[in-house]
Amino acid sequence: MRGRARFSVGLDASALTLGVDYAKERHQFGVPIGSFQSIAHRLADVATAVDGAQLLSREAAWAQVGSPATFPELASMAFAFASRAAQRTAELSLHVHGGYGFMLEYDIQLHYRRAKAWSLVAGDPRSLSLQLAGRPFEEALVLRAGHAYQQATSWHTRRPPV
Repeated sequence: MRGRARFSVGLDASALTLGVDYAKERHQFGVPIGSFQSIAHRLADVATAVDGAQLLSREAAWAQVGSPATFPELASMAFAFASRAAQRTAELSLHVHGGYGFMLEYDIQLHYRRAKAWSLVAGDPRSLSLQLAGRPFEEALVLRAGHAYQQATSWHTRRPPV
């Protein structure tokens, strides 16, 4: 579980670099397309996601050494966040490239395909998110299931209504 988040972070950073470099290189109306507000803001959003994925994956690595009890949960969080960020970053960089992004001569098409396929190979981040969402409520669900079982098995001890 250790390397899955870091691989996604690497995909994030590489796809972001490709998108930013192309946005600086491509000119429209005499200015780089990266200077347009819509492209600049979207690139800034995914840059924030890349930094967040790096931070969360580093925190998981530190937890592996410092507090092993929290490592599995942090590693799952890091992978789920980083893989979603990798898909968004690769998708945005592909959009920045426009039609060129689908051509084999540009590396962004490879990053896009890897980001989409990586979650299938390494595990679905949505299922990890569902597992993480259920963890705080596991004790409550066990208690609720026990109460329902107790009600279902105690039918013979109940008195009929009068």
